[in-house]
Amino acid sequence: MPVEAWPPTDQIAWNAAFTIKSPFGGRLKGTKLRQPTRDAIATCYARWLLWLQVRDPEALFLDIEKRTTSERVTAYLTDLNDEITPRALTNYALRLTSALKLMAPKHDWSWLNLIIRKMERHAKSSKTQRWPFILSNQLLAYGIELMRVAADNSNLTDDRRAEQFRDGLMIAFLAARPLRRKNMLELEIGVHLTETGDGFKVALPPESMKNHSSLEFTLPAVLVPFMRDYLTLYRPVLGAGPYGATAGNPEHVAALWLARSGAQLPSDSFADMITARILHRFKLRFLPHDFRRCAATTIAQNNPEEYMIIRVILGHATIAIAEQYYIHAKGIEAARLFQAAMIDKRKALDEAGFEHPCF
Repeated sequence: MPVEAWPPTDQIAWNAAFTIKSPFGGRLKGTKLRQPTRDAIATCYARWLLWLQVRDPEALFLDIEKRTTSERVTAYLTDLNDEITPRALTNYALRLTSALKLMAPKHDWSWLNLIIRKMERHAKSSKTQRWPFILSNQLLAYGIELMRVAADNSNLTDDRRAEQFRDGLMIAFLAARPLRRKNMLELEIGVHLTETGDGFKVALPPESMKNHSSLEFTLPAVLVPFMRDYLTLYRPVLGAGPYGATAGNPEHVAALWLARSGAQLPSDSFADMITARILHRFKLRFLPHDFRRCAATTIAQNNPEEYMIIRVILGHATIAIAEQYYIHAKGIEAARLFQAAMIDKRKALDEAGFEHPCF
């Protein structure tokens, strides 16, 4: 739900938070926020509005202060808790609070702090789970499968087919070239993605990279025909949505990854898509950043002598992270060798007729 689709009072309050108060009164707090931070806060607030639209639509006609009650916020976060991790839930609550403070700065929102503190304690007390690992070639194959199924499935509507094809391409892209979420979603046609004679090249400038170093690579040959199909057949379908360039929103004309609305794919929608798709196939809770971990571990385990390329693939400034994955892979191999030795020892004892309670 872009800002333009919010209730009128919310649009006015949001836009007012990012304007200069007066020539002599200094800047409002919102004007000091960087654009990525504004977008993240807006996305979380939009999700709150979407929840209200489904669960309590009459509340959207109320003022922000009257609409946002402890009961509604608690119910919203309870529903959201079934979809995301405790840590992510805390971030949603923090950004919702930030939005409310920006849009209604004179209202007392201190009661939200109590909810957030409880959530933070719950997130800290939750058992830490190891991040999921899936071989990168399995993720690549799954992405290609999604695209092929979408292309052949006549039961899907055009926009659903385009959406599934986009999802498959994004999964396959990240499996082969695991960009950070921010860089992935900011790719623009003709700016970061350009077509060469026999494929595509991706070039990211230093200012957009975390390590402040440029990154260039070619799209794997196996994905070139799929990228062409996406650009010529499926992306135009997405771009025809109500907030797309076709409907008079030129700011989305160059964005590579589009939502069904035609707007640039939001960060949280992208993360939700990845989690849902991977959970459906691999029964693991997976986040966009896990592509990077899986790529590093795949290289370290299967080609340990090439572990130095992890730094290049992930766009790291030093080899420290690459060495960590290399050591991790060596630890896994050592555990496998130890387990094999224990099994051999047990077999030998069985054959000799000895008891082996320690095994």
